[in-house]
Order: sequence, then C-alpha cells, then structure tokens
Amino acid sequence: MWSDEGVVYLGYTHNQGLAAELAERQRAWPQASFAAAPTDSAVFSALQAGRYTGPLVLVGTAFQQAVWQLLLGVPAGGLTSYGRLAQQLNRPKAARAIGQAVGANPISLLIPCHRVVASDGTLGGYHWGIEMKQRLLVAELDAVAG
Repeated sequence: MWSDEGVVYLGYTHNQGLAAELAERQRAWPQASFAAAPTDSAVFSALQAGRYTGPLVLVGTAFQQAVWQLLLGVPAGGLTSYGRLAQQLNRPKAARAIGQAVGANPISLLIPCHRVVASDGTLGGYHWGIEMKQRLLVAELDAVAG
C-alpha cells in the first residue's frame, strides 16, 4: 500500500485471502492505494532483491522507528538477533520490546524483519509464519551466493 508520500505497507496475505487482507489494510490506511504482486512477478523479485529506492512512510512510535532503522542496516543474507538489536539501541534488557517492534513492522521485505533470529540461532517468530521466513532467508542466501 502506498500514499503520495511513499510505501506505507508491504506484506503477504494470510490464510484469510486477499480480499479480507485488503479490507483490513484499507481500514488501517483509508487514503492508501493497494496492489497485489504475485511471488513470481518482476515487482516481487525487485522488492526481494532490495532494489526499491523510493520513500518509506514509517508510522510507529519513536522506539519502533529506531528498531526499523536498525533493520535497514542488516544486509541481504545477513542475520541479527533481538538481543543484538537491543544492544545497538543501548537498551540491553529490551529484547522483548525489540521483538514487538520487529513484529509491528508494516513494510516487510523492505524493512527486513525476517533477518532477525533468536539469540540461540533458531528462527524465532514471523508474522507470516516460520515457513515464509525460512523461504525468504534461503532465497536471499541463494541470491547472495549468486
């Protein structure tokens, strides 16, 4: 979804289907436009490769925005942890709050929340499911390996 200022939401549909997801997002952002990009489309490939260079409209608390800014620095094929992000923000006891901010990320792929794992190296959670997180990480590793 986008507004005149830039992208405000980028995500996947849940099992509820595209129509229900669209209705939910349009309630949250009534002034935004919506377009679906199938996973085999050129648009999806460009987004996944990180080639989108337009503006992002980050709507969230100052803490969420700080976390999302850190996520923008995690390179394709790279990983970080909730604890590491907490350390970077000089909030070492805030790993759970970091997790909540990561989970609230409205612009998936472009703000790569899928690159955050638990401190023990397990994948942790992902709004669209662990299988999707794993697929994104594998695709990135394949793209980086070239």
